[in-house]
Amino acid sequence: MSEPNTFPSVSQSDIVKSSRFWKEDGDFVLVAKNEAFKVHYDRISTPKIRGLPYDITLEPSFGQRVARLPSEVDPADFTIFLEHLYREIDETQLTESASLDRLCALIRVSSDGQLQDPDVYASARSDLEQSLKPDAIGSLEENYIGNAEDILSVVLHYDITSLRKRLLYTVSTTSHFDSGPSSHPSLSTSTTTLLASLQDNLISHFTPILFTVATASHMACTDVFAEKWMPLVIGPALETSGLCRPVETLRGIQEIEWEKEGVCEECCKEKREEWEGEIRVIWEKVDGWI
Repeated sequence: MSEPNTFPSVSQSDIVKSSRFWKEDGDFVLVAKNEAFKVHYDRISTPKIRGLPYDITLEPSFGQRVARLPSEVDPADFTIFLEHLYREIDETQLTESASLDRLCALIRVSSDGQLQDPDVYASARSDLEQSLKPDAIGSLEENYIGNAEDILSVVLHYDITSLRKRLLYTVSTTSHFDSGPSSHPSLSTSTTTLLASLQDNLISHFTPILFTVATASHMACTDVFAEKWMPLVIGPALETSGLCRPVETLRGIQEIEWEKEGVCEECCKEKREEWEGEIRVIWEKVDGWI
């Protein structure tokens, strides 16, 4: 039998059995921080786990071989890892938001710094990239906003470069950042500083665009824009923090039914193309701001 492991440990009395993974017919106990998981050794194919030294101080309590996982492994993440290995969750039935949480957990726990399972890591990373459409312009879809900061921390920590720009833009345009104590625990100080700077640059660039009334090729159409710009564009933008979200605000301006307001089809087409150009300019400038 191997020597007791040297990973940081908690006292035996502080260890609790997992409510999710305590297989009565299991033959292998794994301890993540202060939570014990009873599983089947043959179901664990990860070399890192199989190679862990046994903790002989805990074996009398559990009646079988016991190993402590590296201290970086979070019990909640490890639970998701085991659900993945045991195929006990129908992931097609999860909400999109929950699916992203699980992918982030799998990336963390299967990474080189934790359980070193390259197959799980590569699969979870690929699924995350596909879910978040790295080539899209602008913020993540609305149902992902609540997860954005946690996803960003994973994207930055594991250098998922294809998602970096879109996640930074999403978080900077949907949260508040200042120089005071951070209210964003999942993000480092350097990241929140970068996000605050990006937010300032976006607002500075977009403010004159938003507050400049659109002009058209025809005077009559220009008059319509002059009359409707405040109630249809500036007002709603100020009410919804649109200054901080230039891509989304410009898309909203494009979607206004200007034809019904009296702008001719030719001028509507021309202005929508112009606003699309503004979106692309902003998106290109983000590269220089991050």
